[in-house]
Amino acid sequence: MRTSFLSALLGVFALSDVAQTSGEYPEATGTIPSHSNCRCFPGDPCWPSAQKWGELNTTVSGKLIATVPLGTPCHAPDYDASRCQYIKENWHSPELHDESSSSVMASFYANRSCDPFMPVDSPCQIGAYVRYAINVTEPADIIAGIKFAKKNNVRLVIRNTGHDFFGKSSGPGSLSLWTHHLKDIEYIPEYKSEAYHGPALKVGAGVQGIEAFTAADKNGVVVVGGVCPSVGIAGGYTQGGGHSILMGKYGLGADQTLEFEVVTGEGKHVNASKTENTDLYWALSGGGGGTYGVVTSMTVKAHKDAPMTVTQYSFRTTTGDTSMDNFYDALDFLHQMAPGYFDRGGYSAHKDAPMTVTQYSFRTTTGDTSMDNFYDALDFLHQMAPGYFDRGGYSVHIYSKGSLSFGLFFGPEWTKEATAAFFQPWVERLESLGLQYSLNITEYPSYFAAYSSMNYISTIGASQSGGRIIPKDTLLNKRAQFNQVIKNIVEDGAFMIEVVAHPTLEVAGNPDNAVLPAWRDNAITLVLAAPFNDTVEWSQMLEDQKTITKWGGLLRELAPESGAYLNEADANEPNFQREFYGENYARLLSIKNRYDPTGIFYALTAVGSDAWAQSPDGRLCKTNP
Repeated sequence: MRTSFLSALLGVFALSDVAQTSGEYPEATGTIPSHSNCRCFPGDPCWPSAQKWGELNTTVSGKLIATVPLGTPCHAPDYDASRCQYIKENWHSPELHDESSSSVMASFYANRSCDPFMPVDSPCQIGAYVRYAINVTEPADIIAGIKFAKKNNVRLVIRNTGHDFFGKSSGPGSLSLWTHHLKDIEYIPEYKSEAYHGPALKVGAGVQGIEAFTAADKNGVVVVGGVCPSVGIAGGYTQGGGHSILMGKYGLGADQTLEFEVVTGEGKHVNASKTENTDLYWALSGGGGGTYGVVTSMTVKAHKDAPMTVTQYSFRTTTGDTSMDNFYDALDFLHQMAPGYFDRGGYSAHKDAPMTVTQYSFRTTTGDTSMDNFYDALDFLHQMAPGYFDRGGYSVHIYSKGSLSFGLFFGPEWTKEATAAFFQPWVERLESLGLQYSLNITEYPSYFAAYSSMNYISTIGASQSGGRIIPKDTLLNKRAQFNQVIKNIVEDGAFMIEVVAHPTLEVAGNPDNAVLPAWRDNAITLVLAAPFNDTVEWSQMLEDQKTITKWGGLLRELAPESGAYLNEADANEPNFQREFYGENYARLLSIKNRYDPTGIFYALTAVGSDAWAQSPDGRLCKTNP
């Protein structure tokens, strides 16, 4: 099957985890004094009785769901051959997991619990999945869940679709607040506040990107959201910063927020905006999700739609070219082009394998083992970057050794002719290097038309990843060092994704929010990936994590003052507080403690999460009781 842009993007932006061993989390068999500072766990004497769970179900009007893992039909005694085959074939499709109250899209975090790829006679246990979920349809459901979790000392998680790279929306022995069905969307033609006057879109916590884009398009506007259509717009995406095709023109997702409706850790349903609960509003706008409260709705700026040019490209070394030097030369040139489009509102995403929109690719030719031409082309591509990201451009690149299989450039308000002229020097460079390439430029009348042109053959949970934000200064003034680090990581087997755009404060309208400051000088957001194998030994998955952390260390040495995008980073990142939140962390922790004083909300690497740790048996325990 031909792999699409989103297939590659979702497959790589899927998971990264702290080291843990595979296997089920067994239920406790008795009172264990050392667990007195832990959340109650299934089998513990303190675990809520069936009667208590029944009472909670009554309180939430029958909306409590007991988890039955998706993989159940693949295990005895419930084995169903045809159903199991369907599950296996679609396991890496987000649609299979979207409507589940418990499944996760980041395969590593399922810990092979009731895994469809394990032997039929292996036990199907709930393991790493949530035990129960409340199908939230109103704030009262959330309040009831918080109250129950506090009273019974049960781990609590917040979930929409399960599209989270760190497994934040799941946890062994937990109760989930499942917000997926909060689907209300309201277009507000004339939103008025002290800070903003103009069109806006109000979305429920369960609204996914494609739903928001569709609603906006019907009203002749656009909203900033993720590239992947299944990602919820009001959850960890916006709360974590949120990069977007439109970020070079309008800023990050977090820069668009006008107000939130949120249930705090104290069980209060409040508004948060620039005039109400202003500190909570500030934290929710870029300070990370899953830790301050449960958002039920979010209102964001809407922007006037405009024509857009999409360029799809790829290149690779030719047969017999083993040096790879030309490949990296071409890639470097592409990188150096970036400021020329992202400072005009453009966006580019590059990958080492085929894809689509300006869509491009290149690769080495058969027999070229040096890879000199490949790295030459890569360098050229990087040199181009300042030429578009300072003009609002955005691109995504996906590549591995010898092949940039996918490059996709979005140019808001760029004409087809102007885009072709911009890419012409790179085309000439590729031809001079003898690299095989493709380039396809299409002009669309609107953002939604351009976005809809992409192939939605999506995969998730197919890799483990890490990454780092590469500043514009590093790209321009540390060119040789940057190229060498890229080459070292690629030669070591990494699958690379680059998001190229420049969401400066000026572009975003000078917002005051909790976005990691390093984003404002971003030239390239790098994602480093290693494949996740459903059947390989678990020890190999753990070794791959160590390798990813090693690669991240090389990038940290290259750009030590930068940071990492908290939604697409390495969960083993040393000092995540600094790398994910920067100078904002102390203030964010203070806000966390104000609105969640008992610490009922926990998510891996979220603000305040270092007060807890998950033990090998799955229990969540205090680190300093």
